[in-house]
Amino acid sequence: MPQTTPAKVTAPIKAFCHELAPGSSPVFVSAESVAGTCVNECFDNVELSISRNGGEAVIGWTIWDTDGVLLEAERHAVRKQPDGELIDPSPRVDGEEHLLFLPDPSAIDDGGVTPSRHYPLVDWPEVEGYVQSCERYFQLKMDYHPQSPPEAALAPVAVEMERRQKELQQRIVQEQGLRSLLSETTLSLEEAVSRFNEDPSDVQASSAAARHAAAQGDFSEAFDFLLRSSETGPQAAKDVGETFRLLLTLCQDKGLVTESRNQWSMFLN
Repeated sequence: MPQTTPAKVTAPIKAFCHELAPGSSPVFVSAESVAGTCVNECFDNVELSISRNGGEAVIGWTIWDTDGVLLEAERHAVRKQPDGELIDPSPRVDGEEHLLFLPDPSAIDDGGVTPSRHYPLVDWPEVEGYVQSCERYFQLKMDYHPQSPPEAALAPVAVEMERRQKELQQRIVQEQGLRSLLSETTLSLEEAVSRFNEDPSDVQASSAAARHAAAQGDFSEAFDFLLRSSETGPQAAKDVGETFRLLLTLCQDKGLVTESRNQWSMFLN
């Protein structure tokens, strides 16, 4: 699931950071290329960088954003240069050139497992399920530390976390699709419904009304607009095809999808 560095420090990020390290403020930290560093070994990477360039280690949290629905804080360490600037010597596989870092004066490197922390930005069951699966995963690792959990214990927890992650990603894709529904219509909901009521064969109006309805989560009404327009003739049924097919991919009600597709196919002939 793609995570990115936030573009700016928002109010939710400030609130999250206050929970993590009261009194500390997040800062954007640039990457530093250091030969010999390894991915996911931030503490060793910082020590290597200090041995070559001086400075001191600062422990805290990297703040990640997941498509605007969830913030995640991951334990991390960076190097503080003699002039006070923070530098991240750890290589990144995602190509990010900087990260958002929150210094945490209370954090220590004791070699233990530090669970990532989460801050939901939306009230979705998929977000809650994913966060809970992450908590179970980290709890298992802490229970067996310093050893690794046995495969019999780890496998079902990892599978569950992967399933929850996929569910969240599917929800994100669906919501992005819903937002894109209105990007291709210039009619307001009121204008579209008014024109449709005057002339159900007005494909532009029926498509716009359907997109507005679907964007509000009412796929039943959305399909109804398109089917009533399709009833006026095969050409109208063909002309609403682009919107119809889009709704078929976004609607999660499989029964409604099957019923609507079957009705539409009859109007195409």
